[in-house]
Amino acid sequence: MSSASTASGPHRLFDDRPMTRRQIFTILLIISIAVLDGYDLGSMSFVVPVLSKEWGIGKAALGILLASGLVGMAVGSLGLSPFADKVGRKPIILICLVVVTVGSLACGLSQSMTQLMLSRAFTGIGMGALISLLATMNAEVANARNRSFAVASTAIGLPLGGALGGLVSAAVLSSHDWHWVFLIGSIAGAVMTLVAAVFLPESPAFLISRRPKHALERLNRVLRQLGHPTVAELPPAQKQEGLSYRVLFSPSRAPDTIRFIAVNVLMVTAGYYIINWLPQIITTLGFTASTASLVSSITSLIGVTAPLIFGALTTRFSTLKMAAFVMCGFGAALVGIGFVPPILWMFVVAACSASFFLSGSAAMLQASMVATFPPNMRVSAIGFILGIGRVASGLGPYLAGLMFAAGMTRGTVSLSFAVLAVIAGVLVSRRRSTPESAPAGSPPAPSTPASSAA
Repeated sequence: MSSASTASGPHRLFDDRPMTRRQIFTILLIISIAVLDGYDLGSMSFVVPVLSKEWGIGKAALGILLASGLVGMAVGSLGLSPFADKVGRKPIILICLVVVTVGSLACGLSQSMTQLMLSRAFTGIGMGALISLLATMNAEVANARNRSFAVASTAIGLPLGGALGGLVSAAVLSSHDWHWVFLIGSIAGAVMTLVAAVFLPESPAFLISRRPKHALERLNRVLRQLGHPTVAELPPAQKQEGLSYRVLFSPSRAPDTIRFIAVNVLMVTAGYYIINWLPQIITTLGFTASTASLVSSITSLIGVTAPLIFGALTTRFSTLKMAAFVMCGFGAALVGIGFVPPILWMFVVAACSASFFLSGSAAMLQASMVATFPPNMRVSAIGFILGIGRVASGLGPYLAGLMFAAGMTRGTVSLSFAVLAVIAGVLVSRRRSTPESAPAGSPPAPSTPASSAA
Protein backbone atom coordinates (compact mmCIF):
# COMPACT_ATOMS: atom_id res chain seq x y z
CA MET A 1 0.00 0.00 0.00
CA SER A 2 1.08 3.57 -0.55
CA SER A 3 2.22 5.69 2.33
CA ALA A 4 -0.04 8.40 3.60
CA SER A 5 1.44 11.84 3.71
CA THR A 6 2.13 13.34 7.06
CA ALA A 7 0.77 16.60 5.76
CA SER A 8 -2.63 15.05 5.45
CA GLY A 9 -2.65 14.34 9.13
CA PRO A 10 -1.44 10.83 9.86
CA HIS A 11 -2.25 11.46 13.54
CA ARG A 12 -5.84 10.89 12.47
CA LEU A 13 -4.85 7.58 10.86
CA PHE A 14 -8.14 5.95 9.81
CA ASP A 15 -10.54 8.21 11.75
CA ASP A 16 -12.10 9.64 8.58
CA ARG A 17 -11.82 6.49 6.48
CA PRO A 18 -14.45 3.77 6.10
CA MET A 19 -14.11 0.70 8.29
CA THR A 20 -12.27 -2.13 6.55
CA ARG A 21 -13.14 -5.80 6.83
CA ARG A 22 -10.01 -6.35 8.89
CA GLN A 23 -11.07 -3.67 11.36
CA ILE A 24 -14.50 -5.23 11.67
CA PHE A 25 -12.92 -8.67 12.16
CA THR A 26 -10.66 -7.27 14.89
CA ILE A 27 -13.60 -5.69 16.71
CA LEU A 28 -15.53 -8.97 16.49
CA LEU A 29 -12.49 -10.82 17.85
CA ILE A 30 -12.31 -8.44 20.81
CA ILE A 31 -16.04 -8.92 21.44
CA SER A 32 -15.46 -12.69 21.33
CA ILE A 33 -12.83 -12.34 24.06
CA ALA A 34 -15.38 -10.34 26.06
CA VAL A 35 -17.88 -13.19 25.57
CA LEU A 36 -15.35 -15.62 27.04
CA ASP A 37 -14.84 -13.20 29.93
CA GLY A 38 -18.61 -13.13 30.48
CA TYR A 39 -18.77 -16.92 30.48
CA ASP A 40 -16.01 -17.15 33.07
CA LEU A 41 -17.54 -14.38 35.15
CA GLY A 42 -20.90 -16.15 35.40
CA SER A 43 -19.63 -19.73 35.71
CA MET A 44 -19.29 -19.61 39.50
CA SER A 45 -22.88 -18.46 40.01
CA PHE A 46 -24.15 -21.32 37.83
CA VAL A 47 -22.52 -24.04 39.95
CA VAL A 48 -23.30 -22.49 43.35
CA PRO A 49 -26.72 -24.18 43.71
CA VAL A 50 -25.08 -27.57 43.09
CA LEU A 51 -22.14 -26.86 45.40
CA SER A 52 -24.41 -25.76 48.23
CA LYS A 53 -25.99 -29.22 48.25
CA GLU A 54 -22.96 -31.35 47.31
CA TRP A 55 -20.58 -29.76 49.80
CA GLY A 56 -23.18 -28.61 52.35
CA ILE A 57 -22.09 -24.96 52.14
CA GLY A 58 -24.14 -22.35 54.00
CA LYS A 59 -25.13 -18.99 52.52
CA ALA A 60 -22.47 -17.03 54.39
CA ALA A 61 -19.75 -19.35 53.04
CA LEU A 62 -21.28 -19.14 49.56
CA GLY A 63 -20.93 -15.37 49.76
CA ILE A 64 -17.20 -15.75 50.44
CA LEU A 65 -16.84 -18.18 47.53
CA LEU A 66 -18.67 -15.86 45.15
CA ALA A 67 -16.62 -12.88 46.32
CA SER A 68 -13.26 -14.63 45.79
CA GLY A 69 -13.35 -14.18 42.02
CA LEU A 70 -14.28 -10.52 42.39
CA VAL A 71 -11.35 -9.95 44.74
CA GLY A 72 -9.09 -11.42 42.06
CA MET A 73 -10.67 -9.09 39.51
CA ALA A 74 -9.77 -6.13 41.72
CA VAL A 75 -6.15 -7.31 41.80
CA GLY A 76 -6.15 -7.70 38.01
CA SER A 77 -7.69 -4.30 37.35
CA LEU A 78 -5.31 -2.49 39.69
CA GLY A 79 -2.17 -4.58 39.15
CA LEU A 80 -2.19 -5.72 35.51
CA SER A 81 -4.01 -2.89 33.71
CA PRO A 82 -1.22 -0.26 34.01
CA PHE A 83 1.18 -2.56 32.14
CA ALA A 84 -1.03 -2.23 29.04
CA ASP A 85 -0.07 1.46 28.96
CA LYS A 86 3.63 0.53 29.30
CA VAL A 87 4.22 -2.55 27.13
CA GLY A 88 1.13 -2.56 24.91
CA ARG A 89 -2.45 -3.79 24.79
CA LYS A 90 -1.87 -7.10 23.01
CA PRO A 91 0.77 -8.62 25.34
CA ILE A 92 -1.38 -7.98 28.42
CA ILE A 93 -4.50 -9.35 26.73
CA LEU A 94 -2.60 -12.56 25.93
CA ILE A 95 -1.30 -12.82 29.50
CA CYS A 96 -4.82 -12.32 30.82
CA LEU A 97 -6.17 -15.05 28.54
CA VAL A 98 -3.50 -17.46 29.77
CA VAL A 99 -4.37 -16.64 33.39
CA VAL A 100 -8.09 -17.16 32.76
CA THR A 101 -7.43 -20.46 30.96
CA VAL A 102 -5.18 -21.86 33.69
CA GLY A 103 -7.48 -20.57 36.42
CA SER A 104 -10.55 -22.17 34.86
CA LEU A 105 -8.69 -25.47 34.58
CA ALA A 106 -7.76 -25.24 38.26
CA CYS A 107 -11.38 -24.51 39.18
CA GLY A 108 -12.51 -27.57 37.24
CA LEU A 109 -10.01 -29.76 39.06
CA SER A 110 -10.78 -28.39 42.54
CA GLN A 111 -11.81 -30.89 45.22
CA SER A 112 -12.44 -28.57 48.17
CA MET A 113 -13.85 -25.13 48.88
CA THR A 114 -10.39 -23.74 49.63
CA GLN A 115 -8.99 -24.98 46.32
CA LEU A 116 -11.95 -23.61 44.42
CA MET A 117 -11.79 -20.26 46.20
CA LEU A 118 -8.07 -19.80 45.45
CA SER A 119 -8.49 -20.95 41.85
CA ARG A 120 -11.39 -18.59 41.39
CA ALA A 121 -9.37 -15.67 42.78
CA PHE A 122 -6.53 -16.48 40.34
CA THR A 123 -8.98 -16.61 37.42
CA GLY A 124 -10.37 -13.25 38.48
CA ILE A 125 -6.96 -11.58 38.02
CA GLY A 126 -7.17 -12.19 34.28
CA MET A 127 -10.86 -11.34 34.05
CA GLY A 128 -10.44 -8.02 35.87
CA ALA A 129 -7.71 -6.70 33.59
CA LEU A 130 -9.54 -7.87 30.45
CA ILE A 131 -12.62 -5.83 31.27
CA SER A 132 -10.63 -2.59 31.31
CA LEU A 133 -8.60 -3.55 28.23
CA LEU A 134 -11.21 -4.70 25.74
CA ALA A 135 -13.32 -1.54 25.52
CA THR A 136 -10.14 0.48 25.08
CA MET A 137 -8.92 -1.81 22.29
CA ASN A 138 -12.19 -1.54 20.38
CA ALA A 139 -12.10 2.26 20.69
CA GLU A 140 -8.57 2.36 19.32
CA VAL A 141 -9.12 0.14 16.27
CA ALA A 142 -12.42 1.73 15.15
CA ASN A 143 -12.83 4.86 13.04
CA ALA A 144 -14.33 8.05 14.51
CA ARG A 145 -17.84 7.41 13.22
CA ASN A 146 -18.11 3.92 14.69
CA ARG A 147 -15.96 4.36 17.81
CA SER A 148 -18.77 4.89 20.31
CA PHE A 149 -20.72 1.99 18.84
CA ALA A 150 -17.62 -0.23 19.01
CA VAL A 151 -17.15 0.59 22.70
CA ALA A 152 -20.82 -0.11 23.43
CA SER A 153 -20.58 -3.36 21.48
CA THR A 154 -17.81 -4.54 23.79
CA ALA A 155 -20.28 -4.44 26.66
CA ILE A 156 -22.36 -7.03 24.80
CA GLY A 157 -19.70 -9.61 25.58
CA LEU A 158 -20.41 -9.97 29.29
CA PRO A 159 -24.18 -10.61 29.05
CA LEU A 160 -23.74 -12.69 25.89
CA GLY A 161 -21.09 -14.77 27.64
CA GLY A 162 -23.39 -15.09 30.63
CA ALA A 163 -26.19 -16.28 28.39
CA LEU A 164 -23.91 -18.82 26.74
CA GLY A 165 -22.72 -19.91 30.15
CA GLY A 166 -26.28 -20.39 31.31
CA LEU A 167 -27.13 -22.59 28.32
CA VAL A 168 -23.94 -24.62 28.66
CA SER A 169 -24.41 -25.00 32.41
CA ALA A 170 -28.02 -26.08 32.04
CA ALA A 171 -26.97 -28.81 29.62
CA VAL A 172 -23.92 -29.86 31.64
CA LEU A 173 -25.61 -29.92 35.04
CA SER A 174 -28.45 -32.07 33.75
CA SER A 175 -26.12 -34.95 32.86
CA HIS A 176 -22.59 -34.21 34.19
CA ASP A 177 -21.01 -32.82 37.35
CA TRP A 178 -20.22 -29.15 37.91
CA HIS A 179 -16.50 -29.52 37.16
CA TRP A 180 -17.24 -29.51 33.42
CA VAL A 181 -18.66 -25.97 33.55
CA PHE A 182 -15.13 -24.72 34.32
CA LEU A 183 -13.30 -27.23 32.14
CA ILE A 184 -15.28 -26.15 29.08
CA GLY A 185 -14.31 -22.55 29.85
CA SER A 186 -10.66 -23.59 30.04
CA ILE A 187 -10.81 -25.28 26.64
CA ALA A 188 -12.46 -22.22 25.09
CA GLY A 189 -9.81 -20.01 26.70
CA ALA A 190 -6.97 -22.03 25.20
CA VAL A 191 -8.49 -21.72 21.72
CA MET A 192 -9.10 -17.99 22.13
CA THR A 193 -5.52 -17.43 23.28
CA LEU A 194 -4.16 -19.02 20.10
CA VAL A 195 -6.53 -17.05 17.87
CA ALA A 196 -5.68 -13.75 19.57
CA ALA A 197 -1.94 -14.45 19.38
CA VAL A 198 -2.21 -14.82 15.60
CA PHE A 199 -4.83 -12.24 14.59
CA LEU A 200 -5.05 -9.51 17.25
CA PRO A 201 -3.03 -6.38 16.32
CA GLU A 202 -1.45 -3.89 18.68
CA SER A 203 -3.33 -0.65 19.31
CA PRO A 204 -2.26 2.15 16.91
CA ALA A 205 -3.06 4.74 19.60
CA PHE A 206 -0.68 3.02 22.01
CA LEU A 207 2.16 3.01 19.46
CA ILE A 208 1.64 6.69 18.71
CA SER A 209 1.26 7.89 22.29
CA ARG A 210 3.93 5.73 24.00
CA ARG A 211 6.40 5.42 21.07
CA PRO A 212 8.07 2.12 22.01
CA LYS A 213 11.17 0.87 20.18
CA HIS A 214 10.59 0.56 16.40
CA ALA A 215 7.25 2.34 16.83
CA LEU A 216 7.02 3.47 13.18
CA GLU A 217 7.69 -0.01 11.80
CA ARG A 218 5.22 -1.55 14.24
CA LEU A 219 2.60 1.09 13.46
CA ASN A 220 2.87 0.49 9.71
CA ARG A 221 2.65 -3.25 10.29
CA VAL A 222 -0.60 -2.71 12.22
CA LEU A 223 -1.97 -0.35 9.57
CA ARG A 224 -1.31 -2.96 6.87
CA GLN A 225 -2.93 -5.61 9.07
CA LEU A 226 -6.03 -3.41 9.41
CA GLY A 227 -6.12 -2.69 5.69
CA HIS A 228 -5.06 0.99 5.72
CA PRO A 229 -2.19 2.95 4.08
CA THR A 230 1.09 3.20 5.92
CA VAL A 231 2.62 6.49 7.10
CA ALA A 232 6.02 8.02 6.33
CA GLU A 233 6.71 9.14 9.89
CA LEU A 234 5.16 9.28 13.33
CA PRO A 235 3.06 12.34 14.17
CA PRO A 236 4.56 14.97 16.51
CA ALA A 237 4.89 13.78 20.09
CA GLN A 238 2.20 14.94 22.47
CA LYS A 239 2.58 15.90 26.10
CA GLN A 240 2.82 12.83 28.33
CA GLU A 241 0.91 12.87 31.60
CA GLY A 242 2.77 9.91 33.05
CA LEU A 243 1.53 6.56 34.25
CA SER A 244 1.41 7.09 38.00
CA TYR A 245 -1.99 6.73 39.60
CA ARG A 246 -1.31 10.14 41.18
CA VAL A 247 -2.00 11.71 37.78
CA LEU A 248 -5.63 10.62 38.08
CA PHE A 249 -5.98 12.92 41.08
CA SER A 250 -4.32 15.96 39.55
CA PRO A 251 -6.51 19.10 39.49
CA SER A 252 -7.54 18.47 35.89
CA ARG A 253 -8.34 14.76 36.34
CA ALA A 254 -9.57 14.42 39.93
CA PRO A 255 -13.23 15.49 39.43
CA ASP A 256 -13.87 12.89 36.71
CA THR A 257 -11.83 10.23 38.49
CA ILE A 258 -13.68 10.62 41.79
CA ARG A 259 -17.08 10.76 40.09
CA PHE A 260 -16.41 7.64 38.05
CA ILE A 261 -15.15 5.78 41.11
CA ALA A 262 -18.23 6.63 43.15
CA VAL A 263 -20.70 5.72 40.41
CA ASN A 264 -18.85 2.52 39.51
CA VAL A 265 -18.55 1.35 43.13
CA LEU A 266 -22.27 1.81 43.72
CA MET A 267 -23.29 0.10 40.48
CA VAL A 268 -21.01 -2.93 40.69
CA THR A 269 -21.89 -3.50 44.32
CA ALA A 270 -25.55 -3.69 43.41
CA GLY A 271 -24.90 -5.41 40.07
CA TYR A 272 -22.72 -8.23 41.32
CA TYR A 273 -25.20 -8.95 44.09
CA ILE A 274 -27.82 -10.01 41.57
CA ILE A 275 -25.37 -11.52 39.06
CA ASN A 276 -24.02 -13.89 41.70
CA TRP A 277 -27.13 -14.56 43.75
CA LEU A 278 -29.82 -14.82 41.06
CA PRO A 279 -29.46 -18.61 40.48
CA GLN A 280 -29.44 -19.26 44.23
CA ILE A 281 -32.52 -17.08 44.76
CA ILE A 282 -34.34 -19.00 42.03
CA THR A 283 -33.54 -22.38 43.57
CA THR A 284 -34.59 -21.07 46.99
CA LEU A 285 -37.99 -20.35 45.48
CA GLY A 286 -38.34 -24.07 44.72
CA PHE A 287 -37.02 -24.35 41.17
CA THR A 288 -34.23 -26.68 40.00
CA ALA A 289 -30.60 -25.71 39.39
CA SER A 290 -31.10 -26.38 35.67
CA THR A 291 -34.06 -23.98 35.64
CA ALA A 292 -31.96 -21.39 37.44
CA SER A 293 -29.26 -21.64 34.76
CA LEU A 294 -31.85 -21.26 31.99
CA VAL A 295 -33.38 -18.19 33.63
CA SER A 296 -29.92 -16.66 34.02
CA SER A 297 -29.26 -17.36 30.34
CA ILE A 298 -32.52 -15.70 29.28
CA THR A 299 -31.84 -12.61 31.35
CA SER A 300 -28.31 -12.35 29.93
CA LEU A 301 -29.65 -12.53 26.37
CA ILE A 302 -31.99 -9.64 27.14
CA GLY A 303 -29.02 -7.73 28.51
CA VAL A 304 -27.19 -8.12 25.19
CA THR A 305 -29.60 -5.70 23.51
CA ALA A 306 -29.18 -2.86 26.00
CA PRO A 307 -25.74 -1.50 24.96
CA LEU A 308 -26.83 -1.24 21.32
CA ILE A 309 -30.19 0.35 22.13
CA PHE A 310 -28.87 2.91 24.58
CA GLY A 311 -25.79 3.51 22.45
CA ALA A 312 -28.11 4.49 19.58
CA LEU A 313 -30.39 6.61 21.78
CA THR A 314 -27.49 8.72 23.03
CA THR A 315 -27.16 10.23 19.56
CA ARG A 316 -30.51 11.92 20.16
CA PHE A 317 -30.86 12.34 23.92
CA SER A 318 -28.66 13.64 26.72
CA THR A 319 -26.24 10.92 27.74
CA LEU A 320 -26.20 12.05 31.37
CA LYS A 321 -29.96 11.88 31.67
CA MET A 322 -29.92 8.54 29.85
CA ALA A 323 -27.34 7.19 32.29
CA ALA A 324 -29.38 8.38 35.27
CA PHE A 325 -32.48 6.76 33.77
CA VAL A 326 -30.92 3.33 33.21
CA MET A 327 -29.27 3.26 36.64
CA CYS A 328 -32.50 4.18 38.39
CA GLY A 329 -34.27 1.66 36.16
CA PHE A 330 -31.89 -1.01 37.42
CA GLY A 331 -32.75 -0.04 40.98
CA ALA A 332 -36.47 -0.37 40.23
CA ALA A 333 -35.88 -3.79 38.66
CA LEU A 334 -34.06 -4.97 41.80
CA VAL A 335 -37.10 -3.97 43.83
CA GLY A 336 -39.18 -6.08 41.45
CA ILE A 337 -36.90 -9.09 41.96
CA GLY A 338 -37.28 -8.67 45.69
CA PHE A 339 -41.05 -8.46 45.84
CA VAL A 340 -42.61 -10.34 42.91
CA PRO A 341 -44.37 -13.55 43.99
CA PRO A 342 -42.61 -16.89 43.36
CA ILE A 343 -44.23 -17.29 39.94
CA LEU A 344 -41.62 -18.15 37.33
CA TRP A 345 -42.75 -15.89 34.48
CA MET A 346 -43.12 -12.86 36.76
CA PHE A 347 -39.68 -13.45 38.24
CA VAL A 348 -38.19 -13.80 34.74
CA VAL A 349 -39.68 -10.45 33.70
CA ALA A 350 -38.16 -8.73 36.74
CA ALA A 351 -34.78 -10.42 36.22
CA CYS A 352 -34.73 -9.54 32.51
CA SER A 353 -35.46 -5.91 33.36
CA ALA A 354 -32.56 -5.87 35.80
CA SER A 355 -30.20 -7.39 33.23
CA PHE A 356 -31.31 -4.92 30.56
CA PHE A 357 -30.75 -1.82 32.67
CA LEU A 358 -27.53 -3.13 34.23
CA SER A 359 -25.98 -3.83 30.81
CA GLY A 360 -27.02 -0.41 29.56
CA SER A 361 -25.46 1.27 32.56
CA ALA A 362 -22.19 -0.61 32.13
CA ALA A 363 -21.98 0.23 28.42
CA MET A 364 -22.36 3.96 28.84
CA LEU A 365 -20.07 4.11 31.84
CA GLN A 366 -17.34 2.33 29.86
CA ALA A 367 -17.81 4.57 26.83
CA SER A 368 -17.59 7.63 29.03
CA MET A 369 -14.30 6.54 30.61
CA VAL A 370 -12.79 5.67 27.22
CA ALA A 371 -13.73 9.10 25.92
CA THR A 372 -12.47 10.97 28.98
CA PHE A 373 -8.94 9.64 29.42
CA PRO A 374 -6.16 9.97 26.76
CA PRO A 375 -4.51 6.89 25.19
CA ASN A 376 -1.24 7.08 27.14
CA MET A 377 -3.09 6.62 30.47
CA ARG A 378 -6.43 5.21 29.34
CA VAL A 379 -6.10 1.58 30.44
CA SER A 380 -4.41 2.62 33.68
CA ALA A 381 -7.26 5.01 34.48
CA ILE A 382 -10.02 2.59 33.59
CA GLY A 383 -8.22 -0.26 35.33
CA PHE A 384 -7.85 1.83 38.50
CA ILE A 385 -11.50 2.88 38.53
CA LEU A 386 -12.74 -0.62 37.79
CA GLY A 387 -10.28 -2.09 40.28
CA ILE A 388 -11.69 0.03 43.10
CA GLY A 389 -15.14 -1.06 41.99
CA ARG A 390 -14.12 -4.72 42.05
CA VAL A 391 -13.22 -4.42 45.73
CA ALA A 392 -16.72 -3.18 46.46
CA SER A 393 -18.30 -5.74 44.14
CA GLY A 394 -16.64 -8.50 46.14
CA LEU A 395 -18.32 -7.11 49.23
CA GLY A 396 -21.71 -7.13 47.48
CA PRO A 397 -22.18 -10.92 47.25
CA TYR A 398 -20.51 -11.39 50.63
CA LEU A 399 -22.77 -8.91 52.42
CA ALA A 400 -25.80 -10.40 50.70
CA GLY A 401 -24.76 -13.79 52.05
CA LEU A 402 -24.56 -12.37 55.56
CA MET A 403 -27.93 -10.67 55.15
CA PHE A 404 -29.60 -13.85 53.95
CA ALA A 405 -27.91 -15.87 56.70
CA ALA A 406 -29.25 -13.37 59.25
CA GLY A 407 -32.79 -14.14 58.10
CA MET A 408 -33.45 -11.12 55.90
CA THR A 409 -35.88 -11.69 53.03
CA ARG A 410 -35.02 -11.34 49.36
CA GLY A 411 -37.22 -8.23 49.35
CA THR A 412 -35.24 -6.48 52.07
CA VAL A 413 -31.88 -7.51 50.60
CA SER A 414 -32.83 -6.48 47.06
CA LEU A 415 -34.26 -3.16 48.24
CA SER A 416 -31.02 -2.40 50.08
CA PHE A 417 -28.97 -2.83 46.91
CA ALA A 418 -31.56 -0.98 44.82
CA VAL A 419 -30.91 2.15 46.87
CA LEU A 420 -27.26 2.06 45.80
CA ALA A 421 -28.22 2.02 42.11
CA VAL A 422 -30.54 5.00 42.53
CA ILE A 423 -27.81 6.97 44.32
CA ALA A 424 -25.46 6.19 41.39
CA GLY A 425 -28.07 7.54 38.99
CA VAL A 426 -28.34 10.76 40.95
CA LEU A 427 -24.55 11.18 41.03
CA VAL A 428 -24.06 10.64 37.31
CA SER A 429 -26.87 13.07 36.48
CA ARG A 430 -25.03 15.78 38.41
CA ARG A 431 -21.73 15.27 36.59
CA ARG A 432 -20.34 18.33 34.85
CA SER A 433 -17.72 18.05 32.14
CA THR A 434 -16.16 20.34 29.55
CA PRO A 435 -14.87 19.15 26.17
CA GLU A 436 -11.13 18.82 25.88
CA SER A 437 -8.85 18.20 22.95
CA ALA A 438 -8.70 14.52 22.30
CA PRO A 439 -5.28 12.98 21.88
CA ALA A 440 -4.48 10.76 18.95
CA GLY A 441 -6.78 7.83 18.73
CA SER A 442 -9.15 8.95 21.46
CA PRO A 443 -12.91 9.33 21.01
CA PRO A 444 -14.67 12.69 21.26
CA ALA A 445 -15.36 14.08 24.72
CA PRO A 446 -18.59 12.77 26.26
CA SER A 447 -20.17 16.07 27.19
CA THR A 448 -22.64 16.47 24.34
CA PRO A 449 -25.87 14.64 23.61
CA ALA A 450 -24.28 13.18 20.51
CA SER A 451 -21.83 11.21 22.59
CA SER A 452 -22.49 7.60 23.38
CA ALA A 453 -20.95 7.92 26.82
CA ALA A 454 -22.67 8.67 30.09
